[in-house]
Amino acid sequence: MIGISVIVSTRNRAASLRALLASLEHLDPPPLPYEIIVADNDSDDETPKILAEWRAISPEGRIVIEVTKHGKCHAVNRALSVARGELIVFLDHDVVVDQHHLVEVVDFFRARDCWAAQGAIGWPADTPKEILELTRRFGGIPCFEGKNGESLKELIGANMAIRRKTLERVGLFDEQLGPGMVGYCEDGEMAKRIVAHGGWIGAMPGARVIHEVDPARLTGEFHREMRRKAGASSYIQKPRRLYTWIIPKLLVAGVRWCVCRNFCGSMRGIRMAGRWYHYQGMLEMAMKENAHVIGRRCLDWLAGTG
Repeated sequence: MIGISVIVSTRNRAASLRALLASLEHLDPPPLPYEIIVADNDSDDETPKILAEWRAISPEGRIVIEVTKHGKCHAVNRALSVARGELIVFLDHDVVVDQHHLVEVVDFFRARDCWAAQGAIGWPADTPKEILELTRRFGGIPCFEGKNGESLKELIGANMAIRRKTLERVGLFDEQLGPGMVGYCEDGEMAKRIVAHGGWIGAMPGARVIHEVDPARLTGEFHREMRRKAGASSYIQKPRRLYTWIIPKLLVAGVRWCVCRNFCGSMRGIRMAGRWYHYQGMLEMAMKENAHVIGRRCLDWLAGTG
């Protein structure tokens, strides 16, 4: 019997994946049998070679599945279809795990009736101060500590665990969301469903990972795209009225951004810019979904002016 399934979805991050797999080699054995499932989401770098070598070393408990349809959530759901564990641990391909990770996960769930848990996410201890400042400014790299056992309403997919029974109750991940599709919020959307079904999410700081700090994610351009995709993801989860909700919110955010850019500090200006980009992403998604309605109204208006 398998007690824990560790699931990793990856695409074209060979060097990062190699570091994660190396850290998994040094795990302290948990009190339950475990398996590691890596879903390769159509990588065209060295990822397939790395995974073949990794599995050849010890085929028992190491599973590799090839998923050609793009999208992290699709790959994760495919991995869930073959997972045998009662506890499902989710890790991103750009983290490395602490050696006590799975022991901490088992101890945490045995002591609590939580439906899911959020593990700690830190940054490398030798990260330069200027890089840390950029991470705080743009928020492109997740970080979480939390108080042990406190109740949460969010999940971060880089390091989280969910009971199989929870997924049976609330369903699998929404394949419209996440990297490879709209871009973000698949973990937050899962958390909302768990809470809506009456479950609770616990903070599990003992199960810790260190997240890779990628400078490419610490730029204004990445921040803009991240916020736009988050806005589009929000619209998919809860569509809003285009003319009476999204556009007014966008206009207000734009005015506030202009004011902050001239009279407030840089951090507040970045937050206001983030709101503008968020509503811009919602607007783009709403326009895309309502293109036929907008087109028909335009044609009616033109016919009326002819």
